[in-house]
Amino acid sequence: MGNDYKFSLDNFKRWMKDHDEDHTLEKPVAPELIGSMVESKFSAKKILAKMECETDNPEEVARSFAKSGGKIVEVDGKNYLIETDVGSFCIKSCYVIMA
Repeated sequence: MGNDYKFSLDNFKRWMKDHDEDHTLEKPVAPELIGSMVESKFSAKKILAKMECETDNPEEVARSFAKSGGKIVEVDGKNYLIETDVGSFCIKSCYVIMA
């Protein structure tokens, strides 16, 4: 069964652009996320392993977030900068839930 059609991402993007200019392949940043309260989906130990934190005590920041949650102060694609009572850190959105 010979199928001569080969999928090409570039051809698909061109086709999407020609057929409907309202569709994009990138997810837009939702400005309404900034200021939203979020909670951890996981334990402080797992959050500590997944977060990027430049404070002197990232363990304390992870414990604070796991216990009390935090506030989104910046969104960069799927990464959130989250502020807690004791410091800030970056983490992917899949590790948090809206409070």
